[in-house]
Amino acid sequence: MAIRISGLNSGLDTDSIVQELVSAYRTKQDKYKKAQTKLSWKQDAWKEMNTKIYNFYSKTLSNMRRVGNFNKKTTTVSDDTKAKVTASSSVTNGTQTLEVKKLATAGYLTGTKVSQADGGKVTSNTSLSALGAKSGYLTLDVGGEQTTMYINAGTTTVADFTKLLQDKGVSANFDENQQRFILSSKSTGAANDFSFIVNEGDRDAFGLLNGLGLATAEDYEAAGGNYATVSNGVIEGSSKFKGSIEENTLLAKSYNIPTGTMKFKVDGVEQDITITDSTTLKSLKEEFAAKGMNLEYDDTKGAFKLSSTDGKPVELVVGKDGDGLNSFKVAEGLGLVTKEDAKASGTFDTSKMNLAVKQSGSNGQIMLNGALFEGESNEYSINGLNIIATAVTNGPMTITTATDVDGIYDMVKDFFKEYNELMNSMEKAYNSPTAKGYEPLTEDEKDSMSEKEVEKWEAKIKDSILRRDETLRSVMSSMSSNMAQSFEVNGKKYSLASFGIKTAGYFNAAENETYAYHIDNDQDDAFSAGNDDKLRKMIGEDPEAVVDFFTQLATSVYDGLHEKMQATKSSSIYKVYNDKQMQSEYDEYTKTIKKWEEKLKAMEDAYYKKFAAMETALGKLQSQTNSLSSLFGG
Repeated sequence: MAIRISGLNSGLDTDSIVQELVSAYRTKQDKYKKAQTKLSWKQDAWKEMNTKIYNFYSKTLSNMRRVGNFNKKTTTVSDDTKAKVTASSSVTNGTQTLEVKKLATAGYLTGTKVSQADGGKVTSNTSLSALGAKSGYLTLDVGGEQTTMYINAGTTTVADFTKLLQDKGVSANFDENQQRFILSSKSTGAANDFSFIVNEGDRDAFGLLNGLGLATAEDYEAAGGNYATVSNGVIEGSSKFKGSIEENTLLAKSYNIPTGTMKFKVDGVEQDITITDSTTLKSLKEEFAAKGMNLEYDDTKGAFKLSSTDGKPVELVVGKDGDGLNSFKVAEGLGLVTKEDAKASGTFDTSKMNLAVKQSGSNGQIMLNGALFEGESNEYSINGLNIIATAVTNGPMTITTATDVDGIYDMVKDFFKEYNELMNSMEKAYNSPTAKGYEPLTEDEKDSMSEKEVEKWEAKIKDSILRRDETLRSVMSSMSSNMAQSFEVNGKKYSLASFGIKTAGYFNAAENETYAYHIDNDQDDAFSAGNDDKLRKMIGEDPEAVVDFFTQLATSVYDGLHEKMQATKSSSIYKVYNDKQMQSEYDEYTKTIKKWEEKLKAMEDAYYKKFAAMETALGKLQSQTNSLSSLFGG
């Protein structure tokens, strides 16, 4: 920007003079700026109003013209503590029977309480080995898919283990308060159940699960428990002891082995072996040898092994009472009883053992109208009924389906609430007070006023921007005309008044609520709350007629607005106002303002140039005068 230094010789305020000389041009420019600002405010007002109109058109009206949206049903169950039922529009009014036979359940595995070897509390950071678990393989079945995992008990923590199970599809948690693992399937139903697989005789898998408190009675039985096994007539004892046993050790005293007589068969011949308080390992071996049997002890396994000296089969003789039961108890102390022996003695009872409890996932079953339905969850969708079973019933319950009078009434009421709000806002804008004499402010005018004064001034103009707008009047007229129509239903003419819905009338309506409708007996509307309830009565008596009328009414209003929202040369699609024309006018103002800016600058430059020439001439004259004055001694 050029820096002008003027008035040095003439003493004139050149800037003020120039601004006065070009003021007419500036006034012209300000006129266009104000007009553009006012147009911009009108665009904003119409955008806001059009959004309200379009929302009403695309949502409320669109929904009201579809018969399916009126097909509302209420459903009641004779015992809603046993089931929750909802009905779709396709369900026929009437009664049906429902019986909940069985609830669908998720699979649960509740572990036994675990502890660290040193008695310390187990936390998420505790290693599995600290619980007594040994490393090994576990096979997990989730929904019929099996995965085999190697568990390193020394490096795997409680948190690692639960995370591993979660990744495999099982909800797993360790309850630190209860000090036990709790596992469950992620969904109900037999197909979503889970289990650990312990194959017949797989004591390693059982031992790992048992160390984690997750071994069940089924696992125990599958693995054979901590029992002896028989192979080719040789009894392989279970691990009952630790380390070596000295030959002279008194067995009954040192290892709490019961005293008494054991009965064995060697190739079918019974042999008695007696343990007393004075029996040592050496004397016991000698007694077995005397009866044709070899008793060996394995230090590494901590288990006895019994076989015959001539390779013939050895068998323990047991019974549920007397000598047979005593035989079992003594042999059990040595670890020489099998699972079959325990069953024969009547002592094999897993319910008395401290084992994990598994609840299998199962499907649910309901009887609807005498037909049996089964599902993985407790939610059923049958012929339009949505049923959630919550408890098993003692017999059939009754489901009653009827027209939802309140639902349809509320839908109609909400429609008029939104219609009234839209029409009231349009009427308020159309009837807004005049802002005659008010124009948008220039920057200089704003500088001379306070912020509140500027805000109040501009609000006065903005509030009146759509006053007496012909487009707005046309939209209101179209909507009100369509709402006032009558429609034929089953050979009879109906209007809104037939349903107790009408306006308050020109003289009774509140300000800017001339087009608003009031529903008789609407307790939220003081104007019509005391009148008889025609609408609700008609919905109850003839819901089809009500639906037919209101869908026709909504379609009429919808089509009228649709026509108003068609794209033209002046307006875009879904716009009731001439948005294209306004934007074109706005752009023209921009061009015009720019031209006047150029004119204003050109005029300013011209005047400054003239004043500069004058100042130059005055400067020369003053210089000559000073020269002459000096010649004459001035």
